[in-house]
Amino acid sequence: MIDYDKALHAFQTYVKNYDANDGKVRLKIVHTMKVAELSEMIARGIGMDEENVQLAKVIGLLHDIGRFEQLRRFHDFRDYLTVDHAQLGVEILKENHLIRSFVEDEKYDDTIFQAISNHNKYAIADGLNKNTLTHAKIIRDADKTDIFRVHIEDPVDDFLFIKKDEIKQSKISKEIEKQFYEGHCIASGGRKSAADVYVMRLAFMYDVNYVPALEYIQKQNYLRRMIDRIGFENPDTIHTFDAMLQTIEKNMKKRMETNE
Repeated sequence: MIDYDKALHAFQTYVKNYDANDGKVRLKIVHTMKVAELSEMIARGIGMDEENVQLAKVIGLLHDIGRFEQLRRFHDFRDYLTVDHAQLGVEILKENHLIRSFVEDEKYDDTIFQAISNHNKYAIADGLNKNTLTHAKIIRDADKTDIFRVHIEDPVDDFLFIKKDEIKQSKISKEIEKQFYEGHCIASGGRKSAADVYVMRLAFMYDVNYVPALEYIQKQNYLRRMIDRIGFENPDTIHTFDAMLQTIEKNMKKRMETNE
C-alpha cells in the first residue's frame, strides 16, 4: 500500500532546497498540495479503490516537481521558452532513484512517470494501459482545476509573466476565437495577445474528463471569477468572453447530466 504521509514528508524535504519566500516557489508548493487533494477527490468520485486513490494523490504531489528546478534554472515557468517541466520532473525522479524517497514499491513507477509526463501535454499519448490512462486523466483534471484557482488568487506576474494592465487592455485574436468554438483545447504557442491566454484557459474545459472535476469547477464558479478578476476593458472582449462562458456552461451541464 502507498504511504502518502511518507511521500509528503519526502516532498517537504525536497522543496527545502528552494526559497519558499519566493512567491513563485510558494505558488507551486500551494498548487501541488491543492492538486494532490483534488486528485484524491476525483479518484474517490469515480469509484477507484483505496490503493489507486492513494496513488492518484501521490501523482498529484509529484506532478510539478520539475517546476522548482525549472524556476531555479530559468526564473520562468513557460515551457515553450525553457524546458518541458513534466519531462524534467520525470528525469529528476529517476535520477539516483529519487522516486524511492516517495514510494517504496517500484510497481507503481511506470504509472507515476506516465501520468506526470502526460499531465501538461496537448493530448495524452497513445498506448497507455487502462489504469495508467485513468491516472493520466485524473492528474490532468486536478491540475487544470487548480490552475483556475491560481488565476483567481495569485499575482498574475507570478505565473503568466504578463502585467495585469496589459491583459485588461488586450483583445482576443480572431484565430484563437475560432479555435475556441471548434470545441477543443488550444495549443499554447498560438496566442497572439494577452487575452488569448484566458481563452486558452476556458478551452481547458473541453479536456476535463471526469464529472467530479466539472462539478467542483462549477461549484466554485471558477471560470466567471477568473475572467472577472482581470476587468477586461474592451467592450468586444467582454462580450466575447460572456458568450464563451455561456458555451462552456452549456457544455458542462450536458456532460454532467449524461455523466460523460
